[in-house]
Amino acid sequence: MAARARAETAYPLEPIKERPSIADSHAGQSGAGCALKRVREGEFGALLLGFGRAALLSLACALAAASPIAADQSLAPLATPSPIATDPSLSPRVVTETVPRGPWVSEEDWADRLVGALGLGSAAGRDAPPAALFALLCPPPAQGGEVSVSVPIRPAPGATSLTVDLSVPEAGLYALAVEGHGVQQWRAGNRNAGETDPQLERPGLSPQLLPLPAGVQTLSASFDPGSTATQVTLERYRQLCIEPRDGWSAGQPLRFGDKARTLVRALGLESRLPIEGPPQTIEGETFHALPGQASVTDQSLSAPTSGGAWARADRDGAELRWDVRIDNPGTVTLLARIHGSAPQIWSIGNASARVIHPATGAAGWVWTEIATVPLGEGVQSLRAQLRQGAGVDVIRVLRRRDGDQDYLAVLDAIGVEEGAADELVDASAASANLANPLVHTLVAGFLQRLAMPGPGDLILIQNQQERLYTRPLSPLLPAEM
Repeated sequence: MAARARAETAYPLEPIKERPSIADSHAGQSGAGCALKRVREGEFGALLLGFGRAALLSLACALAAASPIAADQSLAPLATPSPIATDPSLSPRVVTETVPRGPWVSEEDWADRLVGALGLGSAAGRDAPPAALFALLCPPPAQGGEVSVSVPIRPAPGATSLTVDLSVPEAGLYALAVEGHGVQQWRAGNRNAGETDPQLERPGLSPQLLPLPAGVQTLSASFDPGSTATQVTLERYRQLCIEPRDGWSAGQPLRFGDKARTLVRALGLESRLPIEGPPQTIEGETFHALPGQASVTDQSLSAPTSGGAWARADRDGAELRWDVRIDNPGTVTLLARIHGSAPQIWSIGNASARVIHPATGAAGWVWTEIATVPLGEGVQSLRAQLRQGAGVDVIRVLRRRDGDQDYLAVLDAIGVEEGAADELVDASAASANLANPLVHTLVAGFLQRLAMPGPGDLILIQNQQERLYTRPLSPLLPAEM
């Protein structure tokens, strides 16, 4: 108790504060394949072809891979995940005089465009009905248990490759999990699932989600020397939910407010929505776990802990659980102050697990965004699987305000102009969004960003000058700071 009192007196837990001028986000790295090294070095020849394109790719990386706070020495994030100002004088630009009038876009037409842009078309197939498109973008709750299919496999000793057929019960996004050991690469048809290394007790998760149609799918694996697998599983991924405010409705004309809502979610920018109300704080040491999995320790690291103690994993694959209270359904951001450099597996409620790659500096303590997801009312179970020695100091739950104007403001801040929230969307406006080079670059890493968020290393400066001078967010490389 004395140690805890000293820790609280010397280093009190700071409240989260909004800093409208700095866009310090805690999200993980997207799979947009951003070549940050090439951007930093300039690739002089590429610059001769056009500096603007390199800057655009750099900006896209920063938006899709909003950086976690680096090895902070405080007990609170330096700033909240980049809320967008909603001062009336800074309201989103509404471009009505230049928007052609009709033909209007229906919700199913917009869903079809999104499915194609996000790389989900192979799961939908040709001439998919509206209900199938809607289910790809926002899967309905599982009925009678989660949809998954597993098959045991026995590669021959020393085998370097393997193929196996699995019957997929319904079209959708699937996460591939492998039990075994060693580095191995998996594919489903012509889709690359990426490299897995099942070191944790939980099966190794592939870094790419797979959009698969219903029916028999052939999985193929390539094993590094000494690697093998004993079981492979395809599990339906349900953490994604891209939908209008009132859900999808066939035949309904699309509003700009709903288009903005779905586009922000597709781009992974929900953590830029404004924070609403005080954060919920959960001490790491209040975890639940089976005996021998984890313990509470007051071991000192590079910076004080919030309560003088923290939760430490005592074995590889230790599973810790915390109760998160959600008073009202809505979009929330989960932040954790974590320790350890190895990947961690986190999930909440019935959502699919995500592999979190801690940022540089997590040998001490670092704030990391676990997820920004819509959650229903009630007590949700937050779970983490950690390597031995890794730990959790404190968890924060931030509620996001998610009105139509909030989503429009997020898009406006990156230079994507929209109409008024209740105005109907015409075909020209719908096409212009998805043809925007910035938007195109952001959606390119959609499937990998969902599966494996990780640390980014660009910082965004949000320009909030008067509206007489408007420009999108600008990337700022650390070397220029």
